[in-house]
Amino acid sequence: MKKLFWLFFLLLTTSFPQNVEFNSLFQINAYQTSDVNNTQAGFNYSWFPVPSEVHLGFTYYPLNNFGLSARAGIVYFGDEFTGMEYSILGKYFIFPSVYFMGNYTIHLNNDGGGNTKKWYDVTVHLPGFGAGYKASELISLELLFLKPNDIIIESYIEPDNFRKNIKLDWMIKFGVGFNWQL
Repeated sequence: MKKLFWLFFLLLTTSFPQNVEFNSLFQINAYQTSDVNNTQAGFNYSWFPVPSEVHLGFTYYPLNNFGLSARAGIVYFGDEFTGMEYSILGKYFIFPSVYFMGNYTIHLNNDGGGNTKKWYDVTVHLPGFGAGYKASELISLELLFLKPNDIIIESYIEPDNFRKNIKLDWMIKFGVGFNWQL
């Protein structure tokens, strides 16, 4: 996967036409998980009040009001959701500074564990949608809602020997982006 990451950034360093914008994005996340074995247990909500994701990428604008973005980055969101991410987005500007997004993210979750906990080395597919606001030529704000595939990201045994299998139900990402052109 590291080779894929470096290949992505090698593509970024090649010469692009004038209508390409490079960007870095810092995101704060919130998500909900649930136990697939115990539907009575309820849901668990988590969020990080500090940026838990850093992405680098570029946006190509084939039309004035439409852009295609590719991003690669790293996520640290607690033990159970940490790893590399790759995203492809379509941006459609409804006003000069407001846009809607369609998103597809692939998250490569790192595995780990302790005494009774095990989080899995799995690939999580996260399609989603959102909106963004381009505050200036340099700064943009984004809000994304993502709904992952049905996959277990963590498993552990509680003190009463009851096994919990945790899946990610949804995720919301709020990001601040810094944009520049070469």
